[in-house]
Amino acid sequence: MTDKATRDLLDSVADAASALDKREIKLDNRLEAVEEKLRTDQTETIRERGLPADLVTTEQNALRRMSPFRNRWPEVAKFDERAAALEMRQGAVANELRELHERTQAAPAADAEALADWELQGRDGARPESSLPSIKSDIKRLQEEWEGLTRAVTRVLAEKSEYVAKHRRRLVKEAETYTNSALERYVQAINELETAREDLAAHRRASVWATLFPSELASQQPPDSLAGARKRALVPLGVSAPVAPGRVFEALRADASYLAEACTPEQRLAIEGRDPRQPLNTGWANDPAEKAARDQQVSEWLTSR
Repeated sequence: MTDKATRDLLDSVADAASALDKREIKLDNRLEAVEEKLRTDQTETIRERGLPADLVTTEQNALRRMSPFRNRWPEVAKFDERAAALEMRQGAVANELRELHERTQAAPAADAEALADWELQGRDGARPESSLPSIKSDIKRLQEEWEGLTRAVTRVLAEKSEYVAKHRRRLVKEAETYTNSALERYVQAINELETAREDLAAHRRASVWATLFPSELASQQPPDSLAGARKRALVPLGVSAPVAPGRVFEALRADASYLAEACTPEQRLAIEGRDPRQPLNTGWANDPAEKAARDQQVSEWLTSR
Protein backbone atom coordinates (compact mmCIF):
# COMPACT_ATOMS: atom_id res chain seq x y z
CA MET A 1 0.00 0.00 0.00
CA THR A 2 1.28 3.50 -0.82
CA ASP A 3 1.55 6.54 1.42
CA LYS A 4 -1.11 8.16 -0.72
CA ALA A 5 -3.58 5.33 -0.02
CA THR A 6 -2.86 5.67 3.68
CA ARG A 7 -3.45 9.42 3.59
CA ASP A 8 -6.65 9.01 1.59
CA LEU A 9 -8.20 6.59 4.09
CA LEU A 10 -7.23 8.72 7.07
CA ASP A 11 -8.55 11.83 5.37
CA SER A 12 -11.84 10.07 4.71
CA VAL A 13 -12.20 9.38 8.45
CA ALA A 14 -11.64 13.05 9.28
CA ASP A 15 -13.97 14.21 6.52
CA ALA A 16 -16.71 11.83 7.67
CA ALA A 17 -16.50 13.06 11.25
CA SER A 18 -16.77 16.74 10.28
CA ALA A 19 -19.39 16.17 7.58
CA LEU A 20 -21.88 14.57 9.96
CA ASP A 21 -22.28 17.68 12.08
CA LYS A 22 -22.34 19.89 9.00
CA ARG A 23 -25.06 17.76 7.40
CA GLU A 24 -27.32 18.06 10.43
CA ILE A 25 -26.79 21.82 10.58
CA LYS A 26 -27.58 22.10 6.87
CA LEU A 27 -30.77 20.06 7.28
CA ASP A 28 -31.91 22.23 10.19
CA ASN A 29 -31.15 25.39 8.22
CA ARG A 30 -32.87 23.98 5.15
CA LEU A 31 -36.03 23.20 7.11
CA GLU A 32 -36.10 26.69 8.63
CA ALA A 33 -35.51 28.27 5.22
CA VAL A 34 -38.33 26.27 3.59
CA GLU A 35 -40.77 27.15 6.37
CA GLU A 36 -39.84 30.83 6.23
CA LYS A 37 -40.11 30.98 2.42
CA LEU A 38 -43.56 29.35 2.44
CA ARG A 39 -44.83 31.86 4.97
CA THR A 40 -43.19 34.83 3.25
CA ASP A 41 -44.47 33.91 -0.22
CA GLN A 42 -48.04 33.48 0.99
CA THR A 43 -48.02 36.66 3.08
CA GLU A 44 -46.44 38.78 0.35
CA THR A 45 -48.88 37.53 -2.27
CA ILE A 46 -51.83 38.31 0.01
CA ARG A 47 -50.51 41.81 0.74
CA GLU A 48 -49.61 42.71 -2.83
CA ARG A 49 -52.75 41.36 -4.52
CA GLY A 50 -55.33 42.64 -2.00
CA LEU A 51 -56.41 39.08 -1.22
CA PRO A 52 -58.42 37.92 1.82
CA ALA A 53 -55.92 38.02 4.69
CA ASP A 54 -56.30 35.06 7.05
CA LEU A 55 -52.80 34.97 8.50
CA VAL A 56 -53.74 32.32 11.05
CA THR A 57 -54.69 29.93 8.24
CA THR A 58 -51.53 30.86 6.37
CA GLU A 59 -49.44 30.00 9.43
CA GLN A 60 -51.27 26.73 10.03
CA ASN A 61 -50.89 25.69 6.40
CA ALA A 62 -47.17 26.45 6.50
CA LEU A 63 -46.79 24.14 9.50
CA ARG A 64 -48.95 21.41 7.99
CA ARG A 65 -46.92 21.42 4.77
CA MET A 66 -43.88 20.09 6.65
CA SER A 67 -43.00 16.48 5.91
CA PRO A 68 -39.88 14.35 6.39
CA PHE A 69 -37.20 14.93 3.77
CA ARG A 70 -37.15 11.17 3.27
CA ASN A 71 -40.86 10.52 3.30
CA ARG A 72 -41.34 6.75 3.46
CA TRP A 73 -45.12 7.01 3.55
CA PRO A 74 -46.72 7.38 0.08
CA GLU A 75 -50.10 8.05 1.68
CA VAL A 76 -48.65 11.09 3.46
CA ALA A 77 -46.86 12.27 0.33
CA LYS A 78 -50.17 12.23 -1.58
CA PHE A 79 -51.54 14.95 0.69
CA ASP A 80 -48.50 17.09 -0.10
CA GLU A 81 -48.87 16.40 -3.82
CA ARG A 82 -52.54 17.44 -3.78
CA ALA A 83 -51.72 20.60 -1.85
CA ALA A 84 -48.84 21.40 -4.20
CA ALA A 85 -51.08 21.05 -7.27
CA LEU A 86 -53.62 23.44 -5.76
CA GLU A 87 -50.89 25.90 -4.83
CA MET A 88 -49.55 25.82 -8.38
CA ARG A 89 -52.99 26.91 -9.54
CA GLN A 90 -52.89 29.60 -6.87
CA GLY A 91 -49.61 30.76 -8.29
CA ALA A 92 -51.19 31.13 -11.74
CA VAL A 93 -54.07 33.10 -10.20
CA ALA A 94 -51.58 35.34 -8.40
CA ASN A 95 -49.81 36.06 -11.70
CA GLU A 96 -53.10 36.96 -13.38
CA LEU A 97 -53.94 39.24 -10.48
CA ARG A 98 -50.60 40.96 -10.77
CA GLU A 99 -51.24 41.65 -14.45
CA LEU A 100 -54.73 42.94 -13.68
CA HIS A 101 -53.47 45.27 -10.97
CA GLU A 102 -50.89 46.61 -13.43
CA ARG A 103 -53.68 47.15 -15.96
CA THR A 104 -55.70 48.95 -13.29
CA GLN A 105 -52.88 51.44 -12.86
CA ALA A 106 -52.56 51.94 -16.60
CA ALA A 107 -56.31 51.94 -17.36
CA PRO A 108 -57.04 55.68 -16.91
CA ALA A 109 -54.32 56.66 -19.37
CA ALA A 110 -55.30 53.90 -21.81
CA ASP A 111 -58.98 54.91 -21.62
CA ALA A 112 -58.06 58.55 -22.20
CA GLU A 113 -56.03 57.58 -25.27
CA ALA A 114 -58.98 55.59 -26.63
CA LEU A 115 -61.27 58.59 -26.15
CA ALA A 116 -58.72 60.83 -27.84
CA ASP A 117 -58.64 58.51 -30.86
CA TRP A 118 -62.44 58.50 -30.95
CA GLU A 119 -62.54 62.30 -30.90
CA LEU A 120 -59.89 62.56 -33.62
CA GLN A 121 -61.92 60.18 -35.77
CA GLY A 122 -64.91 62.47 -35.54
CA ARG A 123 -66.65 60.42 -32.90
CA ASP A 124 -67.18 57.71 -35.45
CA GLY A 125 -68.78 54.66 -33.89
CA ALA A 126 -69.70 53.95 -30.28
CA ARG A 127 -68.01 55.92 -27.54
CA PRO A 128 -65.20 53.82 -25.93
CA GLU A 129 -66.22 52.39 -22.60
CA SER A 130 -64.01 52.54 -19.51
CA SER A 131 -61.96 49.37 -19.07
CA LEU A 132 -61.85 49.65 -15.25
CA PRO A 133 -65.22 47.97 -14.51
CA SER A 134 -64.24 44.90 -16.53
CA ILE A 135 -60.80 44.75 -14.93
CA LYS A 136 -62.23 45.11 -11.43
CA SER A 137 -64.78 42.38 -12.20
CA ASP A 138 -61.96 40.06 -13.27
CA ILE A 139 -60.01 40.93 -10.12
CA LYS A 140 -63.03 40.10 -7.95
CA ARG A 141 -63.49 36.79 -9.77
CA LEU A 142 -59.84 35.84 -9.31
CA GLN A 143 -59.86 36.89 -5.66
CA GLU A 144 -62.80 34.56 -5.13
CA GLU A 145 -60.93 31.82 -6.97
CA TRP A 146 -57.89 32.43 -4.75
CA GLU A 147 -60.06 32.16 -1.65
CA GLY A 148 -61.55 28.91 -2.93
CA LEU A 149 -58.11 27.46 -3.61
CA THR A 150 -56.92 28.58 -0.16
CA ARG A 151 -59.81 26.77 1.46
CA ALA A 152 -59.11 23.71 -0.68
CA VAL A 153 -55.43 23.68 0.36
CA THR A 154 -56.46 24.13 3.99
CA ARG A 155 -58.82 21.15 3.76
CA VAL A 156 -56.18 18.91 2.20
CA LEU A 157 -53.59 19.85 4.82
CA ALA A 158 -56.16 19.43 7.59
CA GLU A 159 -56.83 15.93 6.23
CA LYS A 160 -53.09 15.30 6.34
CA SER A 161 -52.96 16.47 9.95
CA GLU A 162 -55.91 14.25 10.87
CA TYR A 163 -54.37 11.27 9.08
CA VAL A 164 -51.07 11.64 10.92
CA ALA A 165 -52.86 12.05 14.24
CA LYS A 166 -54.97 8.95 13.57
CA HIS A 167 -52.02 6.79 12.49
CA ARG A 168 -49.36 8.40 14.67
CA ARG A 169 -48.60 5.24 16.65
CA ARG A 170 -47.94 3.22 13.46
CA LEU A 171 -45.95 6.02 11.81
CA VAL A 172 -43.77 6.44 14.89
CA LYS A 173 -43.21 2.69 15.14
CA GLU A 174 -42.19 2.46 11.48
CA ALA A 175 -39.92 5.50 11.76
CA GLU A 176 -38.25 4.01 14.84
CA THR A 177 -37.72 0.76 12.94
CA TYR A 178 -36.04 2.69 10.11
CA THR A 179 -33.99 4.59 12.69
CA ASN A 180 -32.78 1.41 14.37
CA SER A 181 -31.90 -0.13 11.02
CA ALA A 182 -29.96 2.98 9.99
CA LEU A 183 -28.20 3.02 13.36
CA GLU A 184 -27.09 -0.59 12.88
CA ARG A 185 -25.76 0.21 9.40
CA TYR A 186 -23.90 3.25 10.67
CA VAL A 187 -22.29 1.38 13.59
CA GLN A 188 -21.41 -1.52 11.31
CA ALA A 189 -19.79 0.90 8.86
CA ILE A 190 -17.76 2.43 11.70
CA ASN A 191 -16.61 -1.03 12.82
CA GLU A 192 -15.68 -1.95 9.26
CA LEU A 193 -13.86 1.35 8.83
CA GLU A 194 -11.91 0.75 12.02
CA THR A 195 -10.95 -2.74 10.89
CA ALA A 196 -10.02 -1.46 7.42
CA ARG A 197 -7.72 1.13 8.98
CA GLU A 198 -6.02 -1.48 11.13
CA ASP A 199 -5.54 -3.70 8.08
CA LEU A 200 -4.15 -0.81 6.04
CA ALA A 201 -1.68 0.14 8.77
CA ALA A 202 -0.59 -3.49 9.24
CA HIS A 203 -0.05 -4.07 5.52
CA ARG A 204 1.90 -0.86 5.21
CA ARG A 205 4.14 -1.87 8.12
CA ALA A 206 4.75 -5.21 6.42
CA SER A 207 5.64 -3.44 3.17
CA VAL A 208 8.14 -1.19 4.93
CA TRP A 209 9.61 -4.17 6.81
CA ALA A 210 10.04 -6.18 3.60
CA THR A 211 11.73 -3.21 1.94
CA LEU A 212 14.19 -2.46 4.76
CA PHE A 213 14.83 -5.80 6.53
CA PRO A 214 17.34 -6.60 8.04
CA SER A 215 18.22 -2.95 8.59
CA GLU A 216 17.49 -1.60 12.06
CA LEU A 217 15.19 0.88 10.32
CA ALA A 218 12.77 -1.99 9.68
CA SER A 219 11.83 -2.05 13.37
CA GLN A 220 10.84 1.62 13.57
CA GLN A 221 7.16 2.52 13.83
CA PRO A 222 5.57 5.80 12.65
CA PRO A 223 3.25 7.67 15.08
CA ASP A 224 -0.14 5.99 15.28
CA SER A 225 -2.16 9.21 15.27
CA LEU A 226 -4.91 10.43 12.99
CA ALA A 227 -3.33 11.28 9.62
CA GLY A 228 0.04 11.50 11.34
CA ALA A 229 -1.17 14.71 13.06
CA ARG A 230 -1.08 16.52 9.73
CA LYS A 231 -2.92 19.83 9.71
CA ARG A 232 -4.97 19.02 6.62
CA ALA A 233 -6.81 16.39 8.68
CA LEU A 234 -6.85 18.15 12.06
CA VAL A 235 -7.96 21.62 10.99
CA PRO A 236 -11.41 20.48 9.72
CA LEU A 237 -11.93 18.83 13.12
CA GLY A 238 -11.11 22.05 14.92
CA VAL A 239 -8.12 20.58 16.79
CA SER A 240 -4.40 21.13 16.60
CA ALA A 241 -3.00 18.39 18.86
CA PRO A 242 -2.49 14.80 17.64
CA VAL A 243 -5.60 12.63 17.88
CA ALA A 244 -5.52 8.91 18.63
CA PRO A 245 -7.46 7.03 15.92
CA GLY A 246 -9.37 5.09 18.55
CA ARG A 247 -10.88 8.33 19.80
CA VAL A 248 -12.13 9.13 16.31
CA PHE A 249 -14.05 5.88 16.17
CA GLU A 250 -15.33 6.40 19.72
CA ALA A 251 -16.56 9.83 18.64
CA LEU A 252 -18.29 8.36 15.59
CA ARG A 253 -20.03 5.74 17.74
CA ALA A 254 -21.14 8.49 20.12
CA ASP A 255 -22.39 10.42 17.11
CA ALA A 256 -24.39 7.38 16.00
CA SER A 257 -26.04 7.16 19.43
CA TYR A 258 -26.77 10.88 19.36
CA LEU A 259 -28.33 10.80 15.89
CA ALA A 260 -30.57 7.88 16.86
CA GLU A 261 -32.13 10.06 19.59
CA ALA A 262 -31.54 13.56 18.20
CA CYS A 263 -34.16 16.25 18.80
CA THR A 264 -34.34 19.73 20.22
CA PRO A 265 -35.05 20.24 23.95
CA GLU A 266 -38.51 21.53 23.04
CA GLN A 267 -39.18 18.47 20.87
CA ARG A 268 -38.08 16.16 23.67
CA LEU A 269 -40.51 17.79 26.10
CA ALA A 270 -43.34 17.36 23.59
CA ILE A 271 -42.39 13.74 22.84
CA GLU A 272 -42.36 13.01 26.55
CA GLY A 273 -45.80 14.51 26.83
CA ARG A 274 -44.85 17.70 28.61
CA ASP A 275 -46.01 21.09 27.44
CA PRO A 276 -42.80 23.06 26.68
CA ARG A 277 -44.46 26.08 28.31
CA GLN A 278 -44.73 24.29 31.66
CA PRO A 279 -41.96 23.78 34.29
CA LEU A 280 -39.88 20.61 34.04
CA ASN A 281 -41.27 19.20 37.29
CA THR A 282 -44.74 18.69 35.84
CA GLY A 283 -44.00 15.30 34.17
CA TRP A 284 -45.65 11.92 34.77
CA ALA A 285 -44.44 8.84 36.59
CA ASN A 286 -43.41 5.82 34.53
CA ASP A 287 -46.02 3.30 35.68
CA PRO A 288 -48.18 1.75 32.89
CA ALA A 289 -51.34 3.66 33.77
CA GLU A 290 -49.55 6.99 33.82
CA LYS A 291 -47.77 6.12 30.57
CA ALA A 292 -51.07 5.32 28.84
CA ALA A 293 -52.53 8.60 30.05
CA ARG A 294 -49.41 10.41 28.92
CA ASP A 295 -49.59 8.88 25.42
CA GLN A 296 -53.21 9.95 25.12
CA GLN A 297 -52.46 13.49 26.26
CA VAL A 298 -49.45 13.72 23.95
CA SER A 299 -51.62 12.73 20.99
CA GLU A 300 -54.31 15.24 21.93
CA TRP A 301 -51.78 17.98 22.59
CA LEU A 302 -49.96 17.42 19.28
CA THR A 303 -53.22 17.26 17.35
CA SER A 304 -54.43 20.52 18.87
CA ARG A 305 -51.36 22.46 17.77
